[in-house]
Amino acid sequence: MNPRAKHVIMDIWEPQNIDLDNKDELLELLLDLVEVSGARLVKIVVNKYESQGLTVIGIVAESHIVIHTWPEENYFGIDVYTCGNTYPEKTVPLIREKYSPKKMLVRILVRGDKHDTSIQLYQY
Repeated sequence: MNPRAKHVIMDIWEPQNIDLDNKDELLELLLDLVEVSGARLVKIVVNKYESQGLTVIGIVAESHIVIHTWPEENYFGIDVYTCGNTYPEKTVPLIREKYSPKKMLVRILVRGDKHDTSIQLYQY
């Protein structure tokens, strides 16, 4: 098995049309991320923090997709880490189009490939 994977890391500030403290909305987002990336969902884990905020983890056959929210800062972070025949970079336009954030920082890393250690950085 080849360990080569892509890791898309998104920092999202001031998104529109989402309640960052709403479990159901974040579960819907997770399912959208799984679908658009082409991954296969295995299990979902949700942790709701006492004060506010959530962590939603989608364990996929190809690795994982994680959403962390800080509603008090109007910020959330997303990690989409997948290998195989998946397209984690397709999750970026989904977030931009669906939530129109005021600011978004995206890093795309190649992982597990000793010959390709590229990092792409985008700011929107």
